[in-house]
Amino acid sequence: MNRREFVRQPVYQRGWVRVPGRPRVPCVARDLSPKGALLEMDVPPWLPQCFELSIDPDPQYIACELRHVGANSVGVSFGSGKKGEVP
Repeated sequence: MNRREFVRQPVYQRGWVRVPGRPRVPCVARDLSPKGALLEMDVPPWLPQCFELSIDPDPQYIACELRHVGANSVGVSFGSGKKGEVP
């Protein structure tokens, strides 16, 4: 049973994970909804609970919070803050 409020749409969009003081990490958004996404990436061991995400071609970043971590992917929910703000 899917408990998500919004259905995620399958996509293939390149993006970037940004954490202050760390190098940007490339990722691919595999599905998106207004509330979250599944990101394929080489998950760094230092990835914090909260970070910023930019999905090409949008140069702005949106606040994200980790929901689950897999071997090569992370599920995130989007923060209620404005783009460019880390929750």
